[in-house]
Amino acid sequence: MSTDNKDNMNDNTNKALDRAITVIGVLAIVLLAGALGASYVPSVPFVAIQAARYAGFACIAFFVIGSAVQNKDFLADLAKNRTTQNGTKSLITTLAILVIIGVLNWFGTRVHQRVDLTANQQFSLSEQSKKIAKGLKQELKLTAFIRGGDPQGRQLKDLMAEYGYQTDKLKLELIDPDREPGKVKLFFQSHPSASQRFNVLIIDNGTKLTEAQGVGEQDVTAAILKATQTQEMNVYFLQGHGEADMEGFQQDGLGQAKQALEKQNYKVQKLSLFETKNQVPEDASVLIVAGPQKPLMPQELSALDAYVKRGGKLYAMLAAGTDSGLEGLLSKYGITAQKDLVVDPRANLFGDAAAPVIQTYPNHAITQGLRPTIYPAARSLELAEKAPTGVTLTSLVESSDVSFGKRNLKDRSAEFNPSVDKKGPLKLAVAAILDASASSKPTRLLAVGNAQFAGNGFYSGAGNGDFFLNGVNWLAEQDNLVSIPPKTNEPKTLFLTGQQQSTIFLATVAGAPAAMLLAGGFVWWRRRRS
Repeated sequence: MSTDNKDNMNDNTNKALDRAITVIGVLAIVLLAGALGASYVPSVPFVAIQAARYAGFACIAFFVIGSAVQNKDFLADLAKNRTTQNGTKSLITTLAILVIIGVLNWFGTRVHQRVDLTANQQFSLSEQSKKIAKGLKQELKLTAFIRGGDPQGRQLKDLMAEYGYQTDKLKLELIDPDREPGKVKLFFQSHPSASQRFNVLIIDNGTKLTEAQGVGEQDVTAAILKATQTQEMNVYFLQGHGEADMEGFQQDGLGQAKQALEKQNYKVQKLSLFETKNQVPEDASVLIVAGPQKPLMPQELSALDAYVKRGGKLYAMLAAGTDSGLEGLLSKYGITAQKDLVVDPRANLFGDAAAPVIQTYPNHAITQGLRPTIYPAARSLELAEKAPTGVTLTSLVESSDVSFGKRNLKDRSAEFNPSVDKKGPLKLAVAAILDASASSKPTRLLAVGNAQFAGNGFYSGAGNGDFFLNGVNWLAEQDNLVSIPPKTNEPKTLFLTGQQQSTIFLATVAGAPAAMLLAGGFVWWRRRRS
């Protein structure tokens, strides 16, 4: 075959390949356009659309490969060009950077660790909320009616994002009542029992609706808890003997404690044994006796004793300098209340030695993670060397080793009298677990040698409120609640013990001037010698 014939044959082959490549390119455009148009036609099967789409992509691949083969000489010349080589290197570098960023982003969306560096973990859920969220076994639908632009909407979204890291059981829908009146009407038509008001969060568990009192973490956690609880828990406060008023908002009132219990869905009620004919109600989950100032009647003590023996949970708070009669009841279970006043010259509140500040605790569910707590005018408790049969005693709160129990309460001085007073550390709170050999049913007792710690004056300033709530939750066997309650935006308060105040005073008032005098004296001495 002559050279001219070979060239003609190659030209014909190249022209045929060019036409085939052109046809494949047009076919690719037709298939992809057809797939895009068919996706808007409901009657076209999805399988057919996918087939057309894949065929279009295959045609594009053939088109690119065929074009490269047909233009290999041009591409080879282009590759030898220095400008092309530099551009290719830049392109490869850019693509490599994009791939690295993409891989890091892919790992970041799947493997991540969040760290909240704020002092009070402001942007994190409390351990209690995490525990409740992780323990959810059913899906809850949360519907919030909040107007657009209201900061509560943003707050709720941020909060639900935090819950989302713990569970996928919470589904939130925000409805703007101004812009979406149709959704509002439809919701209340389908839920006629819901109160028709706005700026409210409603939780639907499928059988009942629960309203949150607000959109803060504490309110939402309490509402979630209430929506999932099937049993109502009742807390009674004994009244009639000068106990702290559970509804009072004065310094020693228990109004804040009552509100905190209600937010954890306890039903809080007063109890007068005179009205119940010396019977503690059967539905009492916990009975609190908060610092009686007068002795209980023998019939009342018998009622409390019978309550404990049948498995009732008793929270006894004893006041210093009074004889309430509870002392005899507690002694049956190995807890002896002392007739003293705990004085701590080292760890106290602003130099008041009669207000011990406790900063470390023995390991127990009630005291886990607890902040410092304050016990003004407390009396100490002693444990029996050998606990009664079926009773397990655990000390929860102890004063420092320099503290002492002052027996002569008429003596106003804070001096230790070794012949009368008892040397610390002293026990201020004791938990007792009674098994079936000590009562008809296993039960729990909690005794505290103080009642003021739960009063409004000390409830929120330190860890006192947490200790009180943890105690109630432990007694009620609400183990998922025995942790630090949700955070509130409280002002930061610095508590200094008397020793810490003295150290700061000496360091700033005496230490700094003394250091300057020494430095000046040293300079004078060096100059005089030279």
